Amino acid sequence: MDRVEALGGLSVGAGGTEPEVAVVIPCRDHTDELEDCLASLDRLDPAPPHEILVVDAGNGQGLESVAAGHARVELVRGEGPLGPGAARNLGVAASRAPKLAFLDADCTADPGWLTALCEALDTGAAAVGGPVTNALPFHPIAVTDNLLQFYDLPAARRSGELDYFPACNLALSRARFETLGGFPDLGLGEDVQLTRAAAALEGGLRFAPDMRVRHRGRTGFTDFLAHHRRFGFYRGSTALFARPLERRFSHRALWAPFGAMRRLAYIAARSARHRPLALLHLLLLLPLVVPGLGAWALGVVEGSRERQLAEANRAPRRAGA
Repeated sequence: MDRVEALGGLSVGAGGTEPEVAVVIPCRDHTDELEDCLASLDRLDPAPPHEILVVDAGNGQGLESVAAGHARVELVRGEGPLGPGAARNLGVAASRAPKLAFLDADCTADPGWLTALCEALDTGAAAVGGPVTNALPFHPIAVTDNLLQFYDLPAARRSGELDYFPACNLALSRARFETLGGFPDLGLGEDVQLTRAAAALEGGLRFAPDMRVRHRGRTGFTDFLAHHRRFGFYRGSTALFARPLERRFSHRALWAPFGAMRRLAYIAARSARHRPLALLHLLLLLPLVVPGLGAWALGVVEGSRERQLAEANRAPRRAGA
């Protein structure tokens, strides 16, 4: 049975009012980073009444002591390890507030984050997200990790519509969340699936420039490569954003260098549009950017092969139906 432990006090606002926003934070292997994450929520500007739910996604050690040192924190535990989508869904199920905000344990929120989030939701958007910047701006691997993931979410970007948001900085109403059926239980890409579905709802997706978080990118080279290979695998296995030629040829190894170069050109173009200085970062970090894109492209090839195999296995059943 799932358990909820109140560790940092009551999850209500000043004067005992019910929370307006539930901040859901899944945590797996990021216990040390969680301390910084919760400390940033302690420093929020005068904000709407809120509750904070930390979801133990991997039987983490030390979560109780970290959570106990911060106000309004509840620790939620399920049975066994949880994927990110399932962990967030569990946190929502244990919450009460009508608005839902999602933050990752390796992120910190700016002081005005929660206020900006609520103001953006009150405009009628189906879901909102904001800038994801570097928590480690002088660590080359961490900066490269963020550059390859969040090039569309710089602080300099103006308010407007987007196609999808990452779940490390995302908010929507509980009613919209339930309409969408929550996060799918995937190992990766559950946020893309949810927010692309939300984009089709009335109000669409809205980028809120003042809703800013700082993400702690990966600092180990091996972890960095493995992470971007997983991203590529998800892209290939789902054919996400794939054009017809990519769907047809991305399972071949010779596609990998072409795919890496095409992605580099796309990231450069998006960076130039929103923050030209990022082009300088891209150039200076090429010794790390190139291996990261190479790992991503190899992941696309592997994922595309698995997708084609699954499609081939389904084809006889369709023919005999």
